[in-house]
Amino acid sequence: MCYKIFSTPVLCFSTYFSIRRSVFVSGITILGLSAIFHQLSAVELEDPTLSGTTAFAQWDAFTEASGGSNDPDVGTSGFSGTPSLQQTDPNSFAFITSSKNIYSFAGVTSFAIEADFSGTMNNLALQFLTAGNEMDYNSIALNYGSGFSNTLAAPTGFFTQTGEADGPFGGITRAYLTQWDLSAIGGITGPFQITFSASGTSASLQEARIDASNVFNALTPPPPVIENEDSVIAYTGSAFELQIVASGDPFLYTESGLSAIGLSINSATGSISGTVSSGISGNFPVTIRATNGEFSDPFVITFVVVTETTYSAYMSSRSITGPDAVATVDLDKDGMTNLEEYYHGTEPNISDFTNSRRKAQFIDLPGGPDSFVYSFNWNVQATDVSAELQLDDGSLTFGSNDLVGSISYATDGTANASVIAEETTVGFLRLSLSLDP
Repeated sequence: MCYKIFSTPVLCFSTYFSIRRSVFVSGITILGLSAIFHQLSAVELEDPTLSGTTAFAQWDAFTEASGGSNDPDVGTSGFSGTPSLQQTDPNSFAFITSSKNIYSFAGVTSFAIEADFSGTMNNLALQFLTAGNEMDYNSIALNYGSGFSNTLAAPTGFFTQTGEADGPFGGITRAYLTQWDLSAIGGITGPFQITFSASGTSASLQEARIDASNVFNALTPPPPVIENEDSVIAYTGSAFELQIVASGDPFLYTESGLSAIGLSINSATGSISGTVSSGISGNFPVTIRATNGEFSDPFVITFVVVTETTYSAYMSSRSITGPDAVATVDLDKDGMTNLEEYYHGTEPNISDFTNSRRKAQFIDLPGGPDSFVYSFNWNVQATDVSAELQLDDGSLTFGSNDLVGSISYATDGTANASVIAEETTVGFLRLSLSLDP
């Protein structure tokens, strides 16, 4: 499936892209791709070390979204029969994604794992890996006995890893572990069931694992893993704030290198703040560590310190004044207004449309939501311009009911904007720019 895109400056401060079933024009190609929902980004489940006679089962490639056993890719030792996992709510409108996850954008999914430990089970751990909306951790329960009539709520667990999801829809992946000490009730025998539910729609179950043994030993959180981006932009002479995010509930943070740029860290909360020193620019590496009793690996964040500019300064530095400097003017007749040139970091005096590296993609998931992704260069020094990606239904009458996407900016001057819509075959994308007061 192919789509075409053409760019026309229809209204002030806007660039439009028409997405229709056809071939490409204007040298910008849009490919019909199979969407990959919440693909993993190096986030993995733990392989815990249990004592005594052990058993485990793991699911990482689901084949049924509702009913059935949903038990492919299972490795077991010590379980009687074949453990099963299934999505149990028939009203969740769940389906299997191209990356073999169970996902529903319209309903709340619920799950049941059933297994039978051979002997007396005194230790049981549950892990699952999700993306998008989280599971409802308070919904996790262990059911056992005749007809699974006895229920034990899950103790408070912990995240073993979190990270950014790959693929066009992004989001956060979370690996969560909870553990029951069954020795306190003398252990359990026979079949058991674990149930849990999503906390809302748009939850993707990527993997699940159970581990059991006849001897209890407590599993503890791993050392913290710092999850921030490895580079950030800071503006010379301006206030700056950054929260260090780490798994494992750290209680102490340390740093090396912040004083060089005039910043400091709150050692208890991991909040970095201050005013960036004046008169400096360039890349400044800062090493961060966090501890929850065990220290994280050193994590280096590169602070890219740049001098901010304004639209008027950008024009003045290029000797563009008077009527030629008006934001809506296309001085070099390359299809980009002065404001667009400023935002993309291109030259308003030189016809250089291609230098902005603008590219759009339409990603189609049959029977599910579609994704529109727009990639481009941006001017890292521009601090007085706002951008919003909008998706219109094809009428070119953009308004308050249009879908609005999100934009992520990288320190290397690239950016990605995306918006997710219901199944669609026609629409207009607009990157709407405006100068801040």
